Parts: sequence; C-alpha cells; structure tokens
Amino acid sequence: MLRNTFLHLPGIAAKKETTLWQQGIKDWDSFIDQERVPGIGQKRLILHKRLLRASKEALLAHDAEHFAKHLPPAEHHRCFDEFKEEAWYLDLEADSNGDITVITLTDGLETRTLVRGANLHEEELRRSLKDAKLLVTYNGGAYDLPLLRKRYGIDWQGLHVDLKTVAARKGHEGGLKELEKEFGITRDYEERLRVLIKSGDPSLLYRMWRGSGDDHYLELLLEYNEADAYHLYLLARKLL
Repeated sequence: MLRNTFLHLPGIAAKKETTLWQQGIKDWDSFIDQERVPGIGQKRLILHKRLLRASKEALLAHDAEHFAKHLPPAEHHRCFDEFKEEAWYLDLEADSNGDITVITLTDGLETRTLVRGANLHEEELRRSLKDAKLLVTYNGGAYDLPLLRKRYGIDWQGLHVDLKTVAARKGHEGGLKELEKEFGITRDYEERLRVLIKSGDPSLLYRMWRGSGDDHYLELLLEYNEADAYHLYLLARKLL
C-alpha cells in the first residue's frame, strides 16, 4: 500500500490521490514516468517526482522517520506491511489519577514489561522503545501516547498505527475487548480475572499488590496487560 500512496506529497489530498489512481497512476514508479499529469503544473510535478525518488530511497534504507514526518498520522497504517517486522505493540494501565501502573511492549516474540515501583522510569522506557520503527496501540492517539508524554516526557514522533481508528474505518466499533470477541481472540484467564476484578478496573490489582505484597496480584495484572499488548499484534494482522 505504501508504494501506491501519494498523500505525503504537498497538495495531494485523498480526492486527488483517488483521481491519480483512476488515471492509471497507481504507484510511485508510474508517477515518475509521467511527462505530464492533469491538474499538476510542471514545477509541482518536478517537485513531486523528486520527493517520490526520496521516498523510494527512504524505503530502500528502511527509514521509517521519513514517512512519519511526511505522511498524515491517520495514514501511518499504510506503512504497516513495510515496517511490521520492526513494529512494537504497546498497551498500558493507569489508575484514576492517570498514573501509569504497568506498560507492556511486544513485537509478537519478545515482551518487555515495566511496572511502577519496580522498573518503570523514563530511561528504561526510552530503552524499551528504541527498537521500534512503528508503534501500534488501541486508542493510543487519544490515551496512551498523551499519557506517556505527560508522565514521562516521551513524545513519540515515529510511525504510529492506532487500531481503533483503523477498525472504525472498516466498520468495527467498540473497545479492544469487543473486537477480540468479534475476531475470535480469547483470554484463557478471563473467568479468574472477573472474580478478582468485579469493577472491571485492572488498576485494582496494582493496589492489591502494593497493599498486600502478594505477587499473585502483580502476576495477574501482568498477565492481563501482556494479553492486551499481544492481542494488538494478533488484531493488527486481521485488520491490516
């Protein structure tokens, strides 16, 4: 999809991009090969070709920052196929005060978990994010990323795919748990969790752990949060 994208060119919006496709200009190479493009002046055409050649070089170099800088944030999902091997999936839990209790990052194979009061601090969080060329969340644009910025000064400027936005475009509404059920993604421990968290608030597990010192509550909280992050990995492959 990325090679068919023209939205990172100045002055090219969705309607114009669709027009280009309808004219048979379906990818970067076919655009570069055109001597003239209806609706685009020659000076602008030269600029666009230069930018497309730069995009080809960036893609060859696996330069995710180039596309994070030039593509509209809502269109970062177009980069998924090209950068999914360096994608990390992030989910966090926070209490009613907006204090983050646990963050899980996974690439589908490796999992990194940060817990408040243990290893959750800015330096470790930056270290955990350094391998990510693309970050995947669920409602992260409105919740997770602003909270990371507010609490830890982490202002993620790289590629970011918010699966809630992607799902809504495809007609799937609701939270992560609703989409899990819709796509048949199950949680083996759901009944145990329901007994412990009748309020549906996983931050209660954190308070129970800190209050009692019983690691059973921490283990269940981590299991819950790690499942959220890993299910983003599974969900991304169904939606994208």
